[in-house]
Amino acid sequence: MVGNPYPSAIDALSFLTLNSSKITGNVRLWTHGTEISAQAATTFYQNYGYNYSPSDYINYNGTGPTPPNFSGKIAAGQSFFVMMQDSAGTTNTLTFNNSLRSNTYTNSDFFKSNNAHSTVNNEIERNRIWVSLVNLANVATTTLIGYIDGATLGEDYLFDAMHKPGTAAAIFSMITDKSMIIQGRPTPFDPDDTVSLGITIPSAGNYTIAISAVDGLFENTTQEIYLEDTLLGIIHNLRNAPYTFSAITGTFTNRFILRYTNESLGNINPNTNQTHAFIANTIK
Repeated sequence: MVGNPYPSAIDALSFLTLNSSKITGNVRLWTHGTEISAQAATTFYQNYGYNYSPSDYINYNGTGPTPPNFSGKIAAGQSFFVMMQDSAGTTNTLTFNNSLRSNTYTNSDFFKSNNAHSTVNNEIERNRIWVSLVNLANVATTTLIGYIDGATLGEDYLFDAMHKPGTAAAIFSMITDKSMIIQGRPTPFDPDDTVSLGITIPSAGNYTIAISAVDGLFENTTQEIYLEDTLLGIIHNLRNAPYTFSAITGTFTNRFILRYTNESLGNINPNTNQTHAFIANTIK
């Protein structure tokens, strides 16, 4: 845990670049359980409201923030978390200097109360989808997938952020066998691209996967966003409605796929003996 020592905001990406040999490529800020209501401008389905968990953190890197609504400028006095690289040794010293500061940076994104809100800087091309896993108490956890100038399909220091495994409810994407809370993928966008999504279920019951927000080319409603349930052989249009399902406790890394076409699945007769999940409510 570190903090911005200056009386003005610092740029998070400049901070990460300056310390690239010491820490992994993302910062985490406590959000104080930012509440999202059905009337909020960032609510994707308009009439579908939910709250972020009080234990949620904003994760931020060059792809953007998840949950959304952080400018990338760390306010004066703001504390935040970083993770040391395995190769950096047992102790190290982070560097702060005046190159991180500018009088043009917003200093209003201070996450102490639940009213912090900002618009993300879009100086490079960013096309992003924030996807949430929501429980029956309407508490959500969110992951970010973005198609970003400079990102690749592999791990990128400034565009990918590792998911921290645990027992709490979580949704994340996969790069090979590694789980990511933020994943940047290359531009130009390929509509045939697919992204594996994983989930952690803390207790058996009904859960919902939903779009939290979109930007860039995904603001065009003609670009479909689908969720594939590989267990049940269903491709669901997330633009139309959230996808509700039932599951037992555990972490599942290969059940869901984010995709942008509704091509038919090869397995149209899923094994009905697999009792760890079934559809509670879905619209194809």
